[in-house]
Amino acid sequence: MRPSPGHASPARRPLPVLLTLAAVLAAPLAISVASGIGCGPPKPADNVPPTSTSDAVAPDGSVSTPSDTGNPVVDAPSASTGYWPSPDAAATVPVAVVDAGPPPACWSGFKATGNAVTDVNDLGARCTKGMTPVIPPVKQSFAQGEKKQIPLIIPGPGCYRIIAVGGTGVKDVDLEVRDQSGKLVAADNTPDDIFPMIHPNKEWCPDAAQFLTLSIIVKKGTGEVAGGVWKR
Repeated sequence: MRPSPGHASPARRPLPVLLTLAAVLAAPLAISVASGIGCGPPKPADNVPPTSTSDAVAPDGSVSTPSDTGNPVVDAPSASTGYWPSPDAAATVPVAVVDAGPPPACWSGFKATGNAVTDVNDLGARCTKGMTPVIPPVKQSFAQGEKKQIPLIIPGPGCYRIIAVGGTGVKDVDLEVRDQSGKLVAADNTPDDIFPMIHPNKEWCPDAAQFLTLSIIVKKGTGEVAGGVWKR
């Protein structure tokens, strides 16, 4: 039976019609495939080592510890800074150096008892360690304002300690060292001091032989004063 005019045979449908039909049939499949993209758990990236501190499972089923996989176990970031601690942070912390300052003066803690000879021996023991007496401690009585002089021969370069201590009733003692022309070479004229020393914070060190005069002066009070000279 011949087909009616205007109707094409199914076997001979035009190519555009067939392509359109194929597109319509393929659309649901494309939608189904597209809807599956991004669903489910993401695929792990290649060559990314496990970040957990627990054991890692290898593709062959073996189990390795973090040390085996080369992933060190590290501490969590600092809560205060948010930064990971440096492995050698303790080694890079500078050690504080504390400067204790100069040692205390040799007379620190000394207290006069009123006995001039005992006190000058005590102060000498504190301040003349390793030194030899040149003039052993001697005692003299003084009125207020009185000055007494002692010849002092310096045989050559060396270091000395010259100390005096006032006894009961003495309120202020001064020491002076003068050369043959009367020029002041060294002194301790500290006000209201009953145990003066020439250069109290260090030894007195003349650099040549000299003929000098040591003067002991009681500025205030009356009583006994003992004094001595030591050499290193």
